[in-house]
Amino acid sequence: MKTQRSAWFLLINLLLAAALLAGCSGGNNSLMFQTEALQTGDLTANLVANGKVRPSRAQDLIWKLEGEIGEVLVDNMEEVREGQKLAELKASSLPSQVISARAELLQAEKDLESLKNNSARVEQAALDVLNAEDAVKDAERKRNTLSPEKRKVGQAFIDGARADYLMAEENLKQAETAFNDLSSLPEENLARVAALKSLAVARQQRDAALAQLNYLLGHPSELEIATAETELALAKARLAEAQRTYEDVKNGVPENELAAAQARVDVAQATLNQAFILAPFDGRITYVSARSGERIQPGELAAHIEDATHLYIDTEISEIDINRMKLGQPVAVTFDAIYGKEYAGKVTAIGGSGQNNQGVVVFPVTVELLERDEAVKSGMTAALSIQVDSVNDVLMVPNRAVRMVDGKRVVYIQPAGGVPQKVEIVLGVSSETYSQVLEGELKAGDLVVMNPDLLIGQMNGMTVQ
Repeated sequence: MKTQRSAWFLLINLLLAAALLAGCSGGNNSLMFQTEALQTGDLTANLVANGKVRPSRAQDLIWKLEGEIGEVLVDNMEEVREGQKLAELKASSLPSQVISARAELLQAEKDLESLKNNSARVEQAALDVLNAEDAVKDAERKRNTLSPEKRKVGQAFIDGARADYLMAEENLKQAETAFNDLSSLPEENLARVAALKSLAVARQQRDAALAQLNYLLGHPSELEIATAETELALAKARLAEAQRTYEDVKNGVPENELAAAQARVDVAQATLNQAFILAPFDGRITYVSARSGERIQPGELAAHIEDATHLYIDTEISEIDINRMKLGQPVAVTFDAIYGKEYAGKVTAIGGSGQNNQGVVVFPVTVELLERDEAVKSGMTAALSIQVDSVNDVLMVPNRAVRMVDGKRVVYIQPAGGVPQKVEIVLGVSSETYSQVLEGELKAGDLVVMNPDLLIGQMNGMTVQ
C-alpha cells in the first residue's frame, strides 16, 4: 500500500512539471506570471518618521507685577530686536518701589559715571608714563649718537668734508672782504645789499661744512650737544611728572567699589524693568495677549516670541534603526498642510539615551530645516524621509518578487521557454520598492516573477490533489 501511494505522488509531480512547462511556454504565459527584467541602478534607503516643527528659541513673556497695562507697542508677527520695549504698565498703577527705582537709577548711573571717569584718568596717566618713557629712550639714543665711537666712516669721506670746509672758509673770507669794501655805503644801496646777502650765505655754508666735518671726525658742535642734552633733560622731566600723576590717580577707585556701583545700577534697572515687557532676543512676536487698559496679575502672559532664523523638527527613531543614523544625513521634509512641496533638511542631533514610548525604546533625533518659507510655521507636523544609506550601480530586485522559503530569501526566475526556477539571494540596501542583490545567481536582464504567490499556490494546490 505504501509503495502504491509513493507511485501516485511521483505521477502527480511529473504531471505538475508538465503542466508548468506547458503553461510557461504556451500563449497564456502572460496571464499566469507577471515578470520584470532585473536591472542595475542607484538605490537609496530611507527611514520614515514624523515630527513637530520648532524654532531655535522660543519664550513666553510674562508680567512680573500687578498693574494696569498702558501702551502695547507691538503687533502679532512683528519682528523685534533684543531689548526692545513691547508693552508697559501705567506709571500710576506701579508700586512705590518701582516708582522710586527710577530716581535711584539716575543717581546710580551718575555715581558710576563719576567713578568710570576716574578710571579713565588712571588709564590715561598710565599711557602718559609709557609715552614719556619712550621719549626718554629716543632722547638718550640721539645724545649717544653724538659720541665719536658712533661715527666710523672712511677717510675719503673725511677728506672730502675737510676740502668742502676749507673752500667754504675761503669763500667766507672773500665775501667778508667784498662786504667790507661796500660797508660805508647806505644800507639801501643794492650793491651793499647783495654783498651782505652773499656774506650770510657764505657763513651758512662754512658752518654747515664745519658741522659735517666735525660730525665725521666725531666732534659734534657745541650746539648739537647742547640741543641733545636739553631734549634729554626735558624728556626725563616729563617722565617724572607723568609718574607722579599716575601715582596720584592709580589708587583713586578700588575695583570692588566700581563693581558695587555697577551693581547698584543693575538692581535699579532690573526693578524698573519689571514695569515693561522687553524682547529677550531678536525674533518675531507670534502672539500678543496684552491689551491696553487691562488689569493684570504677576505671571500672566503678555506675548510669545520666537527666533525662527533656524527651524528644527524633533522626532523619535526606534532602537532597531538608531545605529543607522548619522549626523549630516540628508532629509526630505513634507507637510500635510503644504501640498505638493518638499523641503530639504539634515540630521543635526542624535540622542544617546533611549526612552520607553508605549513599550518601544526610541531615541530623540533632531532635523534642521535647510529650506523654509512663510508657509512653514512652528508647531506644524512634518513627515521625514531620512536617507540612511545609498549605493550606486548595483543589481536591484523588486521587493514584490522576494519571498521567505525555509528561512531564506528567494526569487523565481523565468528562463526562456522553461519552468520558473527558485534562486536563493542575499539582500543589501533596501528602499520601499527595490533591494540590492549582494549574493545569488542573478544578472541584469533576468526575468523575475512578480507574483510568486500565484506560482507557489499552483504548486501547492496540485500537490495536495
